[in-house]
Amino acid sequence: MPVGAYVQEVTPGYCAEAAGIRAKDIIVAIGEYKVESLNELSRALRNFKAGDATTITVFRSGRELMLDIVLDERPAE
Repeated sequence: MPVGAYVQEVTPGYCAEAAGIRAKDIIVAIGEYKVESLNELSRALRNFKAGDATTITVFRSGRELMLDIVLDERPAE
């Protein structure tokens, strides 16, 4: 099992859903930034702003997939 940020759920209507990210994916990279934890994903996202296009690499069903994503504003928590 790879190390990364585990996706518990995908919020409908946001960029993750549009990019094809699914619950149970493991995010292992965004752009050129390697992701080994949720904290690292948060740090990597600080290098981008809403409207930026990049790739996101996820581990799903035993293989890595590179998905194109256009980032939007982070949802309110």
